Amino acid sequence: MAVTADMVKKSLILEYVVGTDDEGKDVLGSQRFSKIKTAATNDALNAVAQAISPVLKNPVLYAKKQEDSVFSSTI
Repeated sequence: MAVTADMVKKSLILEYVVGTDDEGKDVLGSQRFSKIKTAATNDALNAVAQAISPVLKNPVLYAKKQEDSVFSSTI
């Protein structure tokens, strides 16, 4: 049985430090952009993250890509 995965959603997530807790550990915040075309390349997502970063209050630590897929199988 062959299983395929069809991507149905792609999101860009920017994570940044919003402060520190009582123990001095970083407290992270994030901003999710979920209306991303599934055909968007990694280079395009990185360019978007670089363009958005300067307008955020806190400096971005890193950008993440999340892809959601649906499995289907053929008999």
